[in-house]
Amino acid sequence: KPYTEEELNSKLTRRVQKAARRQAKQEELKRLHRAQIIQRQLEQVEEKQRQLEERGVAVEKALRGEAGSFLTSPSEVLTFPGHFLPKWYSSHESQQLM
Repeated sequence: KPYTEEELNSKLTRRVQKAARRQAKQEELKRLHRAQIIQRQLEQVEEKQRQLEERGVAVEKALRGEAGSFLTSPSEVLTFPGHFLPKWYSSHESQQLM
């Protein structure tokens, strides 16, 4: 049985609407995926910041000579990963040893 023009238009409209819904769903999934990636990166940055803050506290304690500091001397502080201290500190330490 041949389709009428109205039936063909209706069928075509449904196909176009279905394709549009599918595309909208794919775009939403892409946005969700990007948001998840950004969230993971944010969590990694927050963790790195927390670690750096902990290191900073340890360095400050070592510089003040507080008991319980895992860095026991200024020379250990200078070799601590990240080189938190300016170069003037190492020259100042050298002058004190003289």
